Amino acid sequence: MSERPTYSVEFDPRAWDEIMALSEALQRRVFAATDKLEVEPRPAGVEKMKGEATATPQRTVADTTKSFSDSVSENQTAKVAAEHATDFDIPIYNIWKFKEKSNEVAHFGNTEITIVDNLLYLYTQPFDVVVDPFAGGGTTAGICKKRFRRYWVSDRKPAPEHAGNIRQHDLTDGLPPLPRWKDVKLVYLDPPYWKQAEGQYSNDATDLANMPLEDFNAALSGLIKDFAKKLESGARIALIIQPTQWKSPERQFTDHVGDMLRAVNLPVEMRVSCPYESQQCNAQMVEWAKANKKR
Repeated sequence: MSERPTYSVEFDPRAWDEIMALSEALQRRVFAATDKLEVEPRPAGVEKMKGEATATPQRTVADTTKSFSDSVSENQTAKVAAEHATDFDIPIYNIWKFKEKSNEVAHFGNTEITIVDNLLYLYTQPFDVVVDPFAGGGTTAGICKKRFRRYWVSDRKPAPEHAGNIRQHDLTDGLPPLPRWKDVKLVYLDPPYWKQAEGQYSNDATDLANMPLEDFNAALSGLIKDFAKKLESGARIALIIQPTQWKSPERQFTDHVGDMLRAVNLPVEMRVSCPYESQQCNAQMVEWAKANKKR
């Protein structure tokens, strides 16, 4: 597999006042156009015609000025997006409700974009690095681009439409090979929920979704602890996972969050519930009812 750049980022992470200022590249273009106005070279033996020195250079200056104006406008829009000042409702409580799924990609286990956006707002700043090793649906990459966060994303089985942007990496083989962990401010984990994802990604026994519960708990908690050892003070790990019941043997209720809290023994800053507003049953209950024609 060919190597790609470690981080994906759209621009040079300079201070906003520097970004808003006339960049060096644009300065050179403006000055070059001005010089061209004053000293327009022409082939030897060709007499200078009236207006020759200004016709083409004037268009060049106009184009350069427009380019600069567009650049300022784009940077203003970018600043607003990066600071969550647009297309965003500030999460006030620890219950993040959704009317319906906002994801456009049909990928099993695709995460809800609002959850990631809330986490970016609460725990990161523009140009911070976000790591998501279960990012196959493209949600994390997309919202990080919009909010101007750098990101390292991978998945065991990326969605085909995102295969060129998401690294194929099985987290059970080890942590992502980042060279600068100190830049990471958020690790977002939306893993397979044990039996709920069984056989969805592979039939491999080392796939988290196909492991016995004891092995699943040991593998996932071990990965969380490994991430914690890599991160600097102030960085966070966000784990999203719901209980398993309707796909477990005899529908036994399994609280994965409780299992992880006991296994990792790390301090918890916040526990958030993320229901859909009209949700009375979880997704597995709905699927079971459909399959068994129950209401």
